[in-house]
Amino acid sequence: MLERLALPAPKVHAVGEFDGRWGVLMDRAPTFCFADQFVSTAARARLEDMAQLYRRLHEKPGDGLPSLMARLSARIRRAEGLDAASRKRLQAQLDSLPDGDKVCHGDFHPWNIHGSGQGFMIVDWLDACCGNPLADVCRTYVLFHHAMPERAMGYVEAYASVTGSEVSGILAWLPPIAAARLTEGVANCCGWLA
Repeated sequence: MLERLALPAPKVHAVGEFDGRWGVLMDRAPTFCFADQFVSTAARARLEDMAQLYRRLHEKPGDGLPSLMARLSARIRRAEGLDAASRKRLQAQLDSLPDGDKVCHGDFHPWNIHGSGQGFMIVDWLDACCGNPLADVCRTYVLFHHAMPERAMGYVEAYASVTGSEVSGILAWLPPIAAARLTEGVANCCGWLA
């Protein structure tokens, strides 16, 4: 599906059993990781490059991919440490947000982007889904905040700038995205659940 949409993803050559284990044989990603560029160049320029790459991905239709809203809802129901009232409130917040029909990566961050210039390749498509790009950007914000807190808001602002989105529209997704992240064993998202 990703190849059909001409997304910058590794090309799949075969799916099968290799040395007694199931696997996927695909293109090898360039060794140069985008995250390394944050150290060697101006961070703002890299954030804008990343936002442009993500904007191009979010222009593609997500038909045939699992629903982002359904995934978030299921994860809110399974999240440990939430009482029934919190789950209900977070589900109501999620239900009030606009669904979408675009490709969402689900795990977009600088360590999943390899290459440079026009030769970028995005890897780790296991969480790809169909939904609202602003939810996908909010997930990236949460991931950034965990690894590079000083760059998290800069990324949101860069994406808003290149797409004409509102920062507030992106951050409106924060409570349900943070609650869904609790299913990944990350407990430091609790401050965003209110």
